Amino acid sequence: AARDPELYGAPSAFAAPHGFLRGLPPQVLPLRRSTSIDVASLNVTIASNFTVRLATYNPSIARAPPGLCPRCTWVAAMRGDALHQCAADNPWKRPDAAEPRSMFASFKSTLIAVYDASWRQLGWTWLISSGPVQVHVPGTPVTAESPHDRVEAGVADGFTPPLLKQVWDARLLRYGHRLFATFNCLSCLPSLNLLHLTGDATPDGGVRHLRAWSQRLHPIFRPWARGRNQAYFVSGDGR
Repeated sequence: AARDPELYGAPSAFAAPHGFLRGLPPQVLPLRRSTSIDVASLNVTIASNFTVRLATYNPSIARAPPGLCPRCTWVAAMRGDALHQCAADNPWKRPDAAEPRSMFASFKSTLIAVYDASWRQLGWTWLISSGPVQVHVPGTPVTAESPHDRVEAGVADGFTPPLLKQVWDARLLRYGHRLFATFNCLSCLPSLNLLHLTGDATPDGGVRHLRAWSQRLHPIFRPWARGRNQAYFVSGDGR
């Protein structure tokens, strides 16, 4: 394992000739090099004076849509999750955290990051998955029971995410010049969603004021499909 730390001894574990379908063992392909796409210093103040450090998991990567910025090449959707063991102040090492802190400590949601052709991060933002629920309309009263449920219209880049309608484990699919997404959530139907990305190009070809939101196109009402992470594919004839 010391000679292949990224593989965790998988080649030797898969070397046994028995236990595989039709006697065909899996093949382990080591990477020539690895590039981190993590969003660094992902600290989020979710409630008053309560900050959690998030780690990113389960990325889904697709080509960036044209016109976002000159250097924008890749888009990644990732789950930002507070339940991890990557820092001394994470919830797993704070068993004395009481309500309502424990509710905020289990926060997770989806972020969208943009990279150039060399996988340098150009920007990131939180995904707004349900605009009518998550975005506060100007001129309307803010509900007093939870001021952290919604965000103000026009927020961009690394804003404080809303607590309502959190979604995670998004999967990206590019078809033509458009990006689509599926994701998991506790209170919504599985569906195919159009992913909108906007931003302002910077003088060096990057992007700022990045915003990402989804528009539901095709909900799936079949009961057996609920609660599952869907995968969509484009057929060879483009249908």
